[in-house]
Amino acid sequence: MESKENKKVVKTKKENKIVKDVKLKKEITDLKGNVIKKDVPPKKSSNKGALKKHVAKYKKLYLLTLLIIIIITSIIFAGILIRNYILNKKYKEYEKKMDAYGFEILYDNKSAKSSQKLTRLEAVKIAISAAYNQSEVESIGFAAQGKFEGDQWAKTAEAFGITPKGFITEKNYNEKATYWETIMICLNARKVVQKKDIGVKTEGKFKNLSSFTEEQRRYINDAAHNGLIPNNKKSININSEVFKGQFNQLIVNFIEKYNTIVPEGETIVTKNESMPSNSNIYPYILYSVKKEAYEYKGVNEGGVDYKSPVETYKHRKDYYDQVVYRTEHHYNTMINIDYKTITEENFKEKMDKYLKYYYDDKLFSDYVKYVKENKIQIEGKATVQLPVFYLDGILFRARVKLSFEVLNSNTDKNIMFADSLRSKEVTYKNKKYEVYIDAPMGESLTSKGLRLNLSPIIDLLVSDVDAHNKNQF
Repeated sequence: MESKENKKVVKTKKENKIVKDVKLKKEITDLKGNVIKKDVPPKKSSNKGALKKHVAKYKKLYLLTLLIIIIITSIIFAGILIRNYILNKKYKEYEKKMDAYGFEILYDNKSAKSSQKLTRLEAVKIAISAAYNQSEVESIGFAAQGKFEGDQWAKTAEAFGITPKGFITEKNYNEKATYWETIMICLNARKVVQKKDIGVKTEGKFKNLSSFTEEQRRYINDAAHNGLIPNNKKSININSEVFKGQFNQLIVNFIEKYNTIVPEGETIVTKNESMPSNSNIYPYILYSVKKEAYEYKGVNEGGVDYKSPVETYKHRKDYYDQVVYRTEHHYNTMINIDYKTITEENFKEKMDKYLKYYYDDKLFSDYVKYVKENKIQIEGKATVQLPVFYLDGILFRARVKLSFEVLNSNTDKNIMFADSLRSKEVTYKNKKYEVYIDAPMGESLTSKGLRLNLSPIIDLLVSDVDAHNKNQF
């Protein structure tokens, strides 16, 4: 009994010693075993609640600031979208016409997008092109000088008095143009090309007109009176950077008001009721050309390599003068024949002048002999139907109206030059004819120009069945 109790006491002492040893291990002692008391850092005061409130306060402020930034950004972005939508909707028709008239490609980025802005040099290039209907300034002014791209336009504008001296320089040619500058440039170009002085007696309706200089009022009143810019009772901001939409409107109105891109004496159709059903494939429509002349289908129209008149015009507008002159010269020679005056030498010289290929002299001598033997007399007129000029995939084609009368002939066979090139004879059943043909031509290898391909007239009649029936020889 005593032995068990002694064992229990011993066990308890051992356990206490172990516990005491464990506690001592947690204490730091010096070399003599003395316990070194550690500096216990003071307990931090508990401010968790205040900190949370502080963080929450700044978090709300941050979120509020972020929200305000998002709202402001959204308003600005929405404003830009609304402005662009209004501009694009208001000026959409002018964008399309700038493309159709071939002026879109003169913008640096090849775009007439209404909401974009333009440079001084772009304004000068397009204004000159619109006034002269030329896409290359070298044909009317200076060749490239090399100081900066497009400086030949700037030099031409300055030399002709379209812009003041130093208006465009190497340092500022790329600056954004103002509305006032574009109005000034266009009216100066009109004065140079059409000899029309600037200024009218009628004042514009703009409520802030009195705030401008005398010169500015003179230009603004003229532009408003002639319908080049909107004339209303609102304020007009002429000193702000101009949008392409405003400039497109100015240029299109200028072109249509003064008919600068069509032959002298011609007028562009602007009323929908006078438009042919396929007006969208043409850069413009003329009052002098019948609707039917526009509505006949072209050769290979719709083919892979076919280029419509509006597509062709953009890149070949500089050809139009020669297309008209050379084509009309060629066919007027063919449909004006008089056995009393015709000579082989004279006839060959006239026909050879604008032919693409050389032909055997026998072709000409045989025809002259045939005319004299059969006493053939033909009188007529050839008129190119502008702007029906297109690429059929291989050859350029110009639509030509031929009005002619057979005044005298002892035969009704092959009375026109080149009829003999066909395997079958051509019979002329009538005396008077009014036909439309699509005259073929190609670019010359020796010079920058177009020359005619020789073909019998009957093979060139426009392709519509109704046209063939109506104009059958």
